[in-house]
Amino acid sequence: MAAMYFMLKMGQSVDYIPNFGPLDGKIKALAAAIIIAEGSPPSWNNPGDLTRSFGFSNSGPQNSAGVLKFDTYHDGLMALYNQISMILNNTSSVYSTNTTFASLAQSYTGGDNADGWLNTVLDKLGNAAPDMTLGDWVQV
Repeated sequence: MAAMYFMLKMGQSVDYIPNFGPLDGKIKALAAAIIIAEGSPPSWNNPGDLTRSFGFSNSGPQNSAGVLKFDTYHDGLMALYNQISMILNNTSSVYSTNTTFASLAQSYTGGDNADGWLNTVLDKLGNAAPDMTLGDWVQV
């Protein structure tokens, strides 16, 4: 719900958002928290500041970190949902359900204001802690 609100707030059209099955609520909740924590430039259509496209159309890297500019906000949002789905389903090559929120923050931000990112994500989720694993959070 928060991600859809963000889309409307940014003036973007609301496209079809799929249901991700049993993890749907968790995927969308974590995405909404990451969107707020990242604060990506709206013109990049990349609410998760992703460097991987997950097959969604983009214009390539926009900075030295390799953050992509997606062709549409929907593409960027779907790429973020895809990444989180892979993490929570243990199919990511970078993260797993054994990753703690503190570790996720450090890795996701490259250490750039990891504590601020972590505090924002935890605040938005409301039911997580720094030392909690993503797998434990999924069970809450």
